[in-house]
Amino acid sequence: METGKSRSRVKCGSCGASSFATGWQGNTPGLPDIYVHRRGLGLPVAVALELKAKSGKPTETQKWLADNNLTRIVRTVREAMDTLLEVETMLGNKHQSSRIVSFLEDEWRQIDGQQ
Repeated sequence: METGKSRSRVKCGSCGASSFATGWQGNTPGLPDIYVHRRGLGLPVAVALELKAKSGKPTETQKWLADNNLTRIVRTVREAMDTLLEVETMLGNKHQSSRIVSFLEDEWRQIDGQQ
């Protein structure tokens, strides 16, 4: 998946309309918004998060990636942080898991109140 290009508006050469770049013009369609990389169990681990608003509708590609456990669709900061905590716990990284919990204990109450 191509990740090197920016997600900016481009002008259509035919009609002059301005829209966000897709495919060869920008990021690969369906490419998750955030990747978190780390090492775990002696292997590189990547967590891919697709960020959606509460009413945001994933594209078919985004649904396929999530259905095949290649990404996770999250709608709140809490869901994103819970996903990272789940991965650290799965990797058996108690130190990192406890750091996440410690850092977010107060934040979770605040985040939950804003949703």
